[in-house]
Amino acid sequence: EPVVAAKMANAAPPSALCSVVVPEQLSAEEFDSIFSARVWTRVKSPDGRWTLLVDDEQQCRMISLIERRCIDLPTSMASCVVFSPDSQRLAVGTTDGRLLILRGPDWSIEQNIGRGPAIRSVDWSPAGDRIAMCSEAGDIKLLASTDLTCISMRRLPMTFLNCVRFSPDAN
Repeated sequence: EPVVAAKMANAAPPSALCSVVVPEQLSAEEFDSIFSARVWTRVKSPDGRWTLLVDDEQQCRMISLIERRCIDLPTSMASCVVFSPDSQRLAVGTTDGRLLILRGPDWSIEQNIGRGPAIRSVDWSPAGDRIAMCSEAGDIKLLASTDLTCISMRRLPMTFLNCVRFSPDAN
């Protein structure tokens, strides 16, 4: 059971993230850095162990209430983030067209591909064996999650494509 750092939580400036429980080992400086930046994305891992925050400067930070630690991820310019179904990997699409795959438990970069139009959306297949992504150029790609080789690509004649998702049956 995580321990709420009540003293720090009460001293924190108003934030949309006031519902986040903060591990007691975080220093006041770490706590302030979490709550000082405006957060525009908050993603919970499927297993509930991790909360990923992306701030308005497109930097990523992971908070684990179970492991009681906070990790600044080696990413920048994040435009979309999604955990794998098993919560062991994280896909990060960036505004400069890179796709990064990070692997736990240390969340170091396992794979880094691409440069080009901004990636607008990324999704893992329910089995975790494929990754779908779309870019602002209208490209939709289906990649193998093991080595990020392209399985399929389609270019749509539109640049307003914003989201790609797998159906529950992955078809």
